[in-house]
Amino acid sequence: MKSILITGGARGIGLACAKLFATKGWQVFSFDVSSPEERIDSVKHYLVDITKPAQIRRALKRIPQKLDVLLNNAGIIRRGTLYETTEKEWDAQMNVNLKGSWLMIKHSKPYLKRTATVMQISSKHGLQPQPDPAVYCLTKVAVIALADILEETMPSYTVKLICPGPVDTRLHRHGRTTQHLQQEREQGTLSTPDDMAWRIFQLLHSSKAKLLYDVKRKKYVMR
Repeated sequence: MKSILITGGARGIGLACAKLFATKGWQVFSFDVSSPEERIDSVKHYLVDITKPAQIRRALKRIPQKLDVLLNNAGIIRRGTLYETTEKEWDAQMNVNLKGSWLMIKHSKPYLKRTATVMQISSKHGLQPQPDPAVYCLTKVAVIALADILEETMPSYTVKLICPGPVDTRLHRHGRTTQHLQQEREQGTLSTPDDMAWRIFQLLHSSKAKLLYDVKRKKYVMR
C-alpha cells in the first residue's frame, strides 16, 4: 500500500486530498495544528505545529512505514501591503508557509523512500506577486524556489509543484467580501477543494512536474 503524508490536512485542500487518496487505497497521514473538520477512519491525523522541529520529529517517529509522498500543503494568509503588515503577521506567514515546508523536507528525509515524491503547494501569487497580500506572495515565491533547490539537492526524489488559483477554502475567503466570492463563483473561476485534490492526484500520476493556474486564461495547465 502506498503512503502519503499531508501537512495542513485538517481542512481545505489538505482534507480533500486526504479523503481522495484514502478512497484510492492509499495509507494517509495528516499533520495539522487543528483537529480535522471531518473524521476519516482510514486517515491517521497527528496534531503537529510544523514550525516546531521537535513536534515534527516526534510525530514522524509514530509513522509505521516509509513514505511514498510528502505533500507540503499547510499555509496561512494575512492580507495587507508591505506597509500594512505587522511584524507578527510577517513572522507567522514566513514560519508556516516557508519555514514549515523546509522543516518538513529536512526532518522527513529518513522517513521518505529514496525515490519518493515531494509535492510543494505554492499559489498563483507565487507566479505573479501582488502588492496585497504582500508577505503571502513573498512566501509563495520562495516555496517555488524551494522546490527548485530540492530538485537539485535530491535528484532521487521526484519534485512536483502546484500553484493553485482561487479555491473555495477558509484561507481564500479570509479578508474577502461575500460579493467578491460570489463573483468568482459566477465566473466559474473558483474551484472547490475536491476539484483541486483531483488535479493534484492527476499530477502525481502524470509525467508532468508542474500544475499551474494560468491567470490570463483562467485555467490550469500541466507542464
